[in-house]
Amino acid sequence: MSLIKCFPISLLFHLLLISISIFTIQRSKSVEDILPKNWVIDVNIVLMEQELQLPSAGSQALEAEPAEVRKSIIAEQPAAFKQSENSISNKTHENIDAKKTEEIVNKGAQEQIKKMQEAFVAKVNAQLLMIKTKAFFRVARSSIRSLVNPEITSAGREVINDSSANITIGYNEEGSLKDVEISSESDKLKAILERVNWKAVPLPFAYLLRYKGLNIRVTINNGSLLIGIEVTENKAG
Repeated sequence: MSLIKCFPISLLFHLLLISISIFTIQRSKSVEDILPKNWVIDVNIVLMEQELQLPSAGSQALEAEPAEVRKSIIAEQPAAFKQSENSISNKTHENIDAKKTEEIVNKGAQEQIKKMQEAFVAKVNAQLLMIKTKAFFRVARSSIRSLVNPEITSAGREVINDSSANITIGYNEEGSLKDVEISSESDKLKAILERVNWKAVPLPFAYLLRYKGLNIRVTINNGSLLIGIEVTENKAG
């Protein structure tokens, strides 16, 4: 086939291609004119379409309800529901009241136990103090007798019969012997008692007794030695 014969066919073919291109461009422009440039697909609609479901009108209406409508719905709840809420509220208050009552009872019980413990400790301390005091006076009287009796025997009891004397013993802050004072109407008895080693008398501090001093009464009656002891004053603390 010669070039002159092929030229018309080629020309028709190119014209056809040009026509098709023009048609395609015009159609695409029409689509662009229909759809807005900034269009957004609703994600919820796409997901529902994928699940082959569409949002129900009821759900859409519920979402669109204003707050006032929801309040009116809540206000129109059945009485049984309101009673249930009231019963729950009452139970909550009862639980709180029971808890407060339990706390008060426990606090009162703890205070009572504390008072009982304090009373028990005070009673034990009083009993210990009594035991220590009795032990000290018993030992002190026995010690004084053992110190004074030999001196009286050597001087002769008949010489100092029916006579008495007072011995005042003082202690310092550390509980040690500070001074000794002897007074008597009988010079002979006083002289005998001045020879006694009063430092050998047990110290109250050794029995955890904080005494400032002791008053000791020595009496010779019908040849018998009588000894009386009393505390002058207790120290503070």
